[in-house]
Amino acid sequence: MIGWVVVMEPSEYQQWLEEGTTEESMSVAGERLFRRLGCSGCHGANATVRAPLLDGVYGHPVALETGRFVQADERYIRDSILLPASGGGGRVTSR
Repeated sequence: MIGWVVVMEPSEYQQWLEEGTTEESMSVAGERLFRRLGCSGCHGANATVRAPLLDGVYGHPVALETGRFVQADERYIRDSILLPASGGGGRVTSR
């Protein structure tokens, strides 16, 4: 997985915050990015690659290979993207 960081001067960032809002919700924007960036190819319901199904995972317990359960919160999802091989953000027991 890959991402981009845009660095702005504080005044430019403030202008972006004020003008950069859209009418779509964060969940709609996230789903659009999920599909556009190809994440659904592995993590979607019809994916042929064995990867965790992500639809509806947020806010629910996730079983890890260790037998431990963790809550799929912001930290878990962030760690799963940035540190996929780490114990806390990673391998689930099944699709």
